[in-house]
Amino acid sequence: MQIHGALTLQLLHTLDVLLRTRSVSRTADELGQTQSAVSVSLRRLREVLNDPLLVRSGSHLVPTTRALAMEPRLAQLLAEMGQMLRNNTGFSPETSTRQFTLATADCMQSFFLPLLVRHLRVVAPNIQLRLRPLTAQFDFSVALEEGALDAVVGNWPNPPAHLRQRMLIEDRMICLMRPGHPLADRDALDLATYLQLDHVAPEPFLSNTPGPVDGALAQLGVKRHIAVTVPEFGLASYLVADSDLVFTSSSHYGQHYADLLGLLSVDAPAELEPMRFYLLWHDCAQLDPASVWLRQQIAWVAGELGGFRAP
Repeated sequence: MQIHGALTLQLLHTLDVLLRTRSVSRTADELGQTQSAVSVSLRRLREVLNDPLLVRSGSHLVPTTRALAMEPRLAQLLAEMGQMLRNNTGFSPETSTRQFTLATADCMQSFFLPLLVRHLRVVAPNIQLRLRPLTAQFDFSVALEEGALDAVVGNWPNPPAHLRQRMLIEDRMICLMRPGHPLADRDALDLATYLQLDHVAPEPFLSNTPGPVDGALAQLGVKRHIAVTVPEFGLASYLVADSDLVFTSSSHYGQHYADLLGLLSVDAPAELEPMRFYLLWHDCAQLDPASVWLRQQIAWVAGELGGFRAP
């Protein structure tokens, strides 16, 4: 590790032992090096620091004024660096007080986050979890890169390729409607019938990009009639409960609100492919023990929902 110019951690460690032993031979023995190698290191230290550091007085070496001033600070620096490196070898969820920040799509907040929070409270009771929504104004890619965000969970037809990713859940599509809706007795809707209905849909994540459902329909060359657009995913189900509107969602989300509000669910047209939810993270957190542990917990909870188990 290079500290300053040509000054390396190995050279600093050699200097620390030299100042403590006041002897090239004893330093060589302690470091497992030859005396000539230690002498070469001392010569390099003198050149870089522009100071003799140790001068001969009879049969022994005496540190210079600058070396004496450096000695306690150097020992402290090396001890702190050793402690820092040792602390990065593992993560103990039972005792950790670390704060994790997770961003999720709003369509996951009702069926996924409660399970995740409950699980984390059991396995790591002292950690802090900060949850934030994914919005068009929030650049989660930059936040992951800067370490302001530990992971992202959301649904994309094609997740950002520059981020590490793992599929968590593949969920079939359903349509929510109120009891008594003219099509409530159907088990599934065909595409032609689906396109004749009045739909409620959330505002697209990006204003110039259709959401997953409308993007899939556009690829088929068709378009549905969106009668009401809502700013939040959770509001759509409440509008369905008091109207003949239909709301298309993933089955886990839809079943949560069907149970909560007494709604009915009907399979969406077979042409609408399952919705895929992904876990995203940045390369900079790939090997961090705490981040690895968090991703394992997220994958485990997704597996409990019927998603893809962690290998």
